[in-house]
Amino acid sequence: MRRAPEASRSLSESLAQLRELAQVETIVCASPMQTTSGWALDQFHADDLEKASRLRRLLASYLVRTEGAYGWFDPLTPERDQRNVLVDVQQRIPDEEFQASRICLEVLRPLQLHRHHVIRSLICDGETFLAWFGVFHPEPLSPQQHALLEGALPTLQRRLALEMQLEVAPLISAAITALDGIAAPAFIVAASGRIFDVNDAARAMLATSRTEVSQSITAALAHEASPLPVEVIALDEYGAADHWLAVVRSAR
Repeated sequence: MRRAPEASRSLSESLAQLRELAQVETIVCASPMQTTSGWALDQFHADDLEKASRLRRLLASYLVRTEGAYGWFDPLTPERDQRNVLVDVQQRIPDEEFQASRICLEVLRPLQLHRHHVIRSLICDGETFLAWFGVFHPEPLSPQQHALLEGALPTLQRRLALEMQLEVAPLISAAITALDGIAAPAFIVAASGRIFDVNDAARAMLATSRTEVSQSITAALAHEASPLPVEVIALDEYGAADHWLAVVRSAR
């Protein structure tokens, strides 16, 4: 059996080689990220897709208007049976439900991908969702194609997990120090609104009042009046420049 590409290549190069080896029509790897206002697209790679830039725009537009679960999984805590394994979405979801879904109507159908099989894996590090990896192919994968793609998942998982660790390393000590013992809703955020960590109270608040939280943190970072009483503390001294601890205080 032909071997999956080595991790020393760039991710785009590795995906291109993997698509060629597996002889699938299109291969995609996308990393959504949670922000105070919802979901956004962090990284996006696609090989042999004529309209890759349009797919990226459509997916980004879809995510920014999405809260909670999407695409038949929960990105905050991906279902165990979908982590780091290949899943043929059409074999799990009734076709009527798939064709009527927002992601099909808003993302796949405009690119004529809605009749393709979507075979994807939720790349995870433990419970942490790292990326959506998958292929679009006109027909179900052969056993050989499935085995080759699934064989590449451990290497891809290690690569993405390492990239995440390198990105958030300066924030780890800041998050532990800042969030430990805070009873009020507390967030570690970047200027972009990206959420790097939250405590339990903040997680519950996002589930019920995300719009207010987003507006309040954005306003607090801009030193403007906000709907909720938010205090922001720069984390520069913890080695996390341009990141803040945002705490929602009780109204007095």
